[in-house]
Amino acid sequence: MASAAASAAALGTVLAGATGAEARTDEAFFTAEKYAAVAFGTSKANVWQQLGGPQSPKPGSSVGWCTDGGTYIQCFAKSDDYAPYGTFSFDKNGKLYSKHHEFLYEPKTPSITLAQFNQVKLGMTEAQLWSYVSPDSCVQSEEEYPNWPATTGHEVGYFCRQEPYVGGSNARFMLTDGAITAKYQYYLT
Repeated sequence: MASAAASAAALGTVLAGATGAEARTDEAFFTAEKYAAVAFGTSKANVWQQLGGPQSPKPGSSVGWCTDGGTYIQCFAKSDDYAPYGTFSFDKNGKLYSKHHEFLYEPKTPSITLAQFNQVKLGMTEAQLWSYVSPDSCVQSEEEYPNWPATTGHEVGYFCRQEPYVGGSNARFMLTDGAITAKYQYYLT
């Protein structure tokens, strides 16, 4: 099981790299590096220690903080509107099965268009997605193994931007077992 968790963590790192994502380098209590280092299947207690939870600043701290929400741990990089954060969710056995982040990684070259978005169809493979959309305009924003420790039902989400600023036109693609199952767009042109 440890090798499966290590493989899943490595896969997440490879996928983030494959999409041209750039980790934010702001000085903060919670960082993209901490997010990436947390492996699937890790116990909640170990994740809490790894993220520095016991030494976490108080919520609202300018350098960020982590909080234990019972079935999840949520960490913020700073106190600000649109602050980068990550959420780690645990199954009934207390093992990490889901990771989600917002703004910890930024697309290298935001450029997705409505025409590209419209060419992507449900059921397409990830390779087909990247044949229409530049991977440099997207980052992997979430990953989940809902049947952990089994890898069936593996879900991956990508967040793509048209412009480089937060709140601008964007799209999201959700894949399950390598096929596109949902897509959304916000004011793409």
